[in-house]
Amino acid sequence: MLKKLFIFTFAFFMALGIYAQDLSSKISKDAFAIVSINLDSYGKKVDFAKIRQSAWYKSFNKQAEQVTGEDHDLLSKIYDNPNEAGINLNPSSYMVAEIVADSLYSLSYLFNISDAAKLEQVIIKTLSKAGKTQTVTTKGKNKYAMIDDASAIIWNGSIASLVSINGSESSTAIDYSDSLYEEKMMKQQEAFRKIKNKELLNQLGKVLDVAVERSIVTNENFKAFNAKPYDIGTWLNMEKMGKVYGKQMSSFSSQLGGMDAIFNTIFGGAYVHLLLNFNKGDLTLDMDQYMAESTAKYFEGAYSKRLNPEAFKFVKGNKILGFSSIALDLEILSNAIINYYKPLLKDADQGKTILAVTDLLGIAIDEQALLTLFKDGAMVAITGTKEFENTYTDYEYDADFNATEVTKTRKEQMPVGAAILTVGNKENVEKIINALKAFKIAKPKGKGYTLKFPETAMEFTMAINGNLVIITNDTDLNLEQGVTQDQQLPANLKSMIAENSTVFYFDFPNIFDIISNSMKEASEKDKKNYATLKAALESMRLVGVKQDKNVFKQQYAFTVKDKQQNVLNALSDLFDSFSGQK
Repeated sequence: MLKKLFIFTFAFFMALGIYAQDLSSKISKDAFAIVSINLDSYGKKVDFAKIRQSAWYKSFNKQAEQVTGEDHDLLSKIYDNPNEAGINLNPSSYMVAEIVADSLYSLSYLFNISDAAKLEQVIIKTLSKAGKTQTVTTKGKNKYAMIDDASAIIWNGSIASLVSINGSESSTAIDYSDSLYEEKMMKQQEAFRKIKNKELLNQLGKVLDVAVERSIVTNENFKAFNAKPYDIGTWLNMEKMGKVYGKQMSSFSSQLGGMDAIFNTIFGGAYVHLLLNFNKGDLTLDMDQYMAESTAKYFEGAYSKRLNPEAFKFVKGNKILGFSSIALDLEILSNAIINYYKPLLKDADQGKTILAVTDLLGIAIDEQALLTLFKDGAMVAITGTKEFENTYTDYEYDADFNATEVTKTRKEQMPVGAAILTVGNKENVEKIINALKAFKIAKPKGKGYTLKFPETAMEFTMAINGNLVIITNDTDLNLEQGVTQDQQLPANLKSMIAENSTVFYFDFPNIFDIISNSMKEASEKDKKNYATLKAALESMRLVGVKQDKNVFKQQYAFTVKDKQQNVLNALSDLFDSFSGQK
């Protein structure tokens, strides 16, 4: 419980501190995951004083008081003003994961301190209230206090770290029928507790005393990560994580031909950067995936295609709820995946079977025909809702409770939209249509076809227009002329699609409009809530993938309508509006 309270406390640090040293040089180069909380950046952008005065934050404090009880005065002082507890989170604090043994890893939270004496008083008082009688231990220039057998807090005159040892217990199977089952289990658990405690003491002996030449700053990829702008950043060494997963799956090696070696090869030279930024009007999360250059070359050109702009004619964009757009060079991508995984599979027992089946399918199926069936992308858009009459099965009971099956109908609001694909091979598209006709799914209608799938109330229309295949359940969509320019997607969304191989987009105001209008029996409070959400939220999008040599870039963004203040302050105002106190 105390460990959770410590983590809870540190997770809600909200105050600015005086400037202190950059702690990245104190992180071991053996770390496989690092989360950097850059208070020096977001502390200048977010008005935390305003957030502390908000109704929802005061409500949070009351709920926290109920949870933490007698510790609340102490804990609230820490997350409201860490400087009073001798803690300084500037310029950055770091959460670090590091392998310490085959089945164990350490998690630590590294931060600066402004007053070691104050911090020590806070630690002693907190441990005392939790019934902990251990004294503070001094080791050289460092001091530490045990929280439990697998976690502790250590500090010196300028920095501190909360450290815990985690992992799964690798135990010997014990037969339940063994009369000494409980005794043997307790011995195993005690042995594992001692192992974790030993690894904890080992970590405490070095976590604050990492030499620069042994630190993460010697890693060129981490230096590139730390030079990027972010408020909260996550750095992942996928090669080291691959070793973690590989060891955990080692028990399956006999079936999979050595998954540890396969994981190591897949993730060799790979890193991931996650860069979260809180801006005026939006929250963005950039994901940069680094791949070994020898592997990345296979994917060159796979993400260079863009959606055929002719598709825009068949998307009603004035009330768009959401859409996805994908344009990939499937031939390059499929060859890249084969080249990527083939060397890994050829040495694995199951891999040999997979490769043999793949070769047989290559003979039976015209791979080139499949890869060129559709080109220049596809788009699926939800453009509104419509009332459909749906049939369903119900049961009626007589006086003796004998059930009779009855078919009934009801009207339901269902989404309407369109899927548009660019045809690469019309002859093979016709073969697919003939197959659908044979299965009585497709029926000729005018210049197109109607599609009726089993167990669905909706009927779809499919038509081929030039080099486009259009499938829709919108009976008002003109499949020959499309929609006029002013009814299409706005220019900014067209540009977004034109600049990216993949786009996923949701329009919040239109979504909340639809929800509100479809809820015929909604209360006035619910309608007001949807109106509030509509007025505050704007959109959500995911765009990418863009390849820059061996880096693959994507971005997620969440936008609000208020562009005058930081997105966190705008969301704080939104939370307040739901608290009923603003």
